[in-house]
Amino acid sequence: MSELQSTATMTPEQKKAMDVWLESATLDNDFETISDRRLSEVLMSEHSIEASKSAIERWRKKFNWESFLDLKIASSIVTDEEKMDDIKKSVGIEVAKAMVVDVKRNGELNSIAYAIMEGELKAIYQKLQDSKRITADEAKYAKDVATLTSGREDRLMDRAALMGAGSKVSRDDFLNAIANTIVQLEDEVMEAEFE
Repeated sequence: MSELQSTATMTPEQKKAMDVWLESATLDNDFETISDRRLSEVLMSEHSIEASKSAIERWRKKFNWESFLDLKIASSIVTDEEKMDDIKKSVGIEVAKAMVVDVKRNGELNSIAYAIMEGELKAIYQKLQDSKRITADEAKYAKDVATLTSGREDRLMDRAALMGAGSKVSRDDFLNAIANTIVQLEDEVMEAEFE
């Protein structure tokens, strides 16, 4: 499965969410997966994992869960191990190629869309600066763009946090670090109060 998006970069919660999502797709239900909302409910009730519908949607897209679903479908139909290895490799390579093209195309489209939105917002803002009244449509447009960009900012922050995620510190390590911390006070009044 090395050609597929690595599950090693997923958090345990994201991996569990993907596993539950994949388990919901069976031959009996024509490999239909549960909805993001239902997955959120199942994660909370059965695994005590809190994940919003939108977070699950981001994870599903970011880690390309559909490629794992494609592999599950193919593996349930093909039982010959040699053919299965060929399918895994083929699916993984095609997914990787498509993802690179999609990311590049998406980046170009986003740049154009944001340039257009910025121009429109500047025109609306200029009307306000000139003490002119804006229309309800212009106000709604500004609100929609604010919602879109703040959601995008959240996703960018999530991505940045994931990329910069360090190792977790255990409770004992944290308490030992605090216990071994020496605080030196230079204020004579404070020193007298602590003695």
